[in-house]
Amino acid sequence: MKKLTLSVSLMIFATCLFAQELKQPAYFIDKLPVYPTTPKVYQQKLDSLAPVDLELKAAIDAYKNAQKTAQSKMDKAAIAKYYQSMTPAQIMAMTQAATALIDTTKEGVAKTMHKLNYEFITYQDQYEKEFETNIYPLDTVINSMIGSGTPAQIAKMHQLMTERKTEYQKIMEKYLLGDKALFPNILGIFRDYLTSTLIAKCDQIEKDQTQMFNLPYTPHTAALAEIQEYLGKFEQVIKNFKDYKDWGM
Repeated sequence: MKKLTLSVSLMIFATCLFAQELKQPAYFIDKLPVYPTTPKVYQQKLDSLAPVDLELKAAIDAYKNAQKTAQSKMDKAAIAKYYQSMTPAQIMAMTQAATALIDTTKEGVAKTMHKLNYEFITYQDQYEKEFETNIYPLDTVINSMIGSGTPAQIAKMHQLMTERKTEYQKIMEKYLLGDKALFPNILGIFRDYLTSTLIAKCDQIEKDQTQMFNLPYTPHTAALAEIQEYLGKFEQVIKNFKDYKDWGM
């Protein structure tokens, strides 16, 4: 989760015309990928992520350029006057909204995201450990036997391939494609929280700033960055399918 402080968010603005041309979170929500139903399509899924990621990067860069434009046009005297006119309660509310995205000591967005990120990392570590223990040793032996021609060697290789397929299926059902698989489940939680809560929280902070500066639009820099992080997690999960092998059995 990226830090969003008052000093940083104050800098994120653009001209009205430029802002109307900037892509908003809803545009990218419609582009979020659907989880695969088979490991065979993992590369196709990865390929489909690339243009979305490029578009996101371009949109974020556009906001950064808009920030530079707006910074040069800001009426600092008017900003200071507005800020001085705010009540202590208003200032506190704005500060609390900003710190809520980074404060993991209280129940809220930051704590929820910290918990989800920890679970995601834990699942990935467990997945990799199971492959190192149950799959990779079999791959080493099978690969060393490829090209062997005696009936006994061929029979042994087929036996190991069957064993590998069985072990891989167990891991698939636990982590990737089972009814209760861990990765699609946590990606679903991430996506639901992103669309129901996180984007709105990010935008609310930036809306507070637009009110201060009397701007007719809302920058979406933080929200787009969170969508980009979700896509990064989706990509990481899809890459786990790289260990799928169709032995033709």
